[in-house]
Amino acid sequence: MMNHTFKIITNNCYQSNNTVKNHIKAISVSIPDYQEVHNHICTMDVTYNDRSIKSLIARVIYNNLTNDWIVDAKALVVNVIDTLDDGSDFEHVNHHSIPELNERIRIAHRAYHLHQQAS
Repeated sequence: MMNHTFKIITNNCYQSNNTVKNHIKAISVSIPDYQEVHNHICTMDVTYNDRSIKSLIARVIYNNLTNDWIVDAKALVVNVIDTLDDGSDFEHVNHHSIPELNERIRIAHRAYHLHQQAS
């Protein structure tokens, strides 16, 4: 079984307190309604170092060039990391996404049949 963890890659949240700006940093993220579907809209629950919690509207984005999934809430962006039940990182097992592998299989299957027809 595969699980998803979220690694914060941007963290540009500031909170103004009169004239002094205190840097507020996101320390953890959960996305209970995450789906590995490009442009899926979901809720990102963010816990900050000042102990505040905010729910942000976010969008799931698939990058065709890097084969990576990210979730973008404008104020905060996270990488999606697939992990196996034992907690190990799935990236070392397979560097390709399932949609990409399915497409490669489809292309190979079609090429095989075209080759068989030509013979």
